[in-house]
Amino acid sequence: MGQGLNTKLIQVASRELLIDANKIHVGETSTEVVANAVPTGGSTGSDLYGHAVIDACQTLMARYKFTFPIYK
Repeated sequence: MGQGLNTKLIQVASRELLIDANKIHVGETSTEVVANAVPTGGSTGSDLYGHAVIDACQTLMARYKFTFPIYK
């Protein structure tokens, strides 16, 4: 039984970037990348990672607008 964390984060990114959720892919967790990932019991994963996704999307869009000023 999963928590649906990947689905939730895709929905957050989709809303922030104003694109269809089907165009977003979440990479699976791997100990090769993060040796000791934070536990995600309860809603902590949604709260912690959701805000990180929002921040990442806002950073991405700011860089995109800087690179392509026509899209301001």
